[in-house]
Amino acid sequence: MSKTTLKKALSQFTPEQLRGLILDIYSKYKDAKEFLDFFADPDIEKTTERYREALNKEINRVYHHRWMPRLSVIKRILKDFSNLEPGFEAEATLRLETLRRLTESGRGSRSKYQEALFNSIGRFAADTCTFLERNGVLDEHFPKILKWVDESKTTKAWLNGFYNILNSAIEPWK
Repeated sequence: MSKTTLKKALSQFTPEQLRGLILDIYSKYKDAKEFLDFFADPDIEKTTERYREALNKEINRVYHHRWMPRLSVIKRILKDFSNLEPGFEAEATLRLETLRRLTESGRGSRSKYQEALFNSIGRFAADTCTFLERNGVLDEHFPKILKWVDESKTTKAWLNGFYNILNSAIEPWK
């Protein structure tokens, strides 16, 4: 159904029918409930904290004794947060915290079997830089990102795969 078709259908409803429809949607769909709750009471701090906890749980995920967060889940959590339209600052803060936590956790993980995960984190770092650049604050936050990437480097060359991936991911912004 297109937006135009939906508008035509909704224009035929009375205000009472619209309220009933919204309340039905509110009670049946978790995403709609969350959006309408935030719409009615936009407590950004509380909402940000709830999403931060979900992100931390995923970032700290261990599978078969290996650190193994799912970047697809992390991106979905960030997208759900973005859909609430909490404001650019809250979104940027949550993205930067996520990137910091991923680079810190990736430093301690030195398995050759995790290269796909490291590549995903590199793409996430590039996406974060693009997001910040699009909103005009990359210059303000890029030194922090560089610091996190540089801290992932070790003295043993064979362990620097994570650093090399992160460094090449943010290379266009240097």
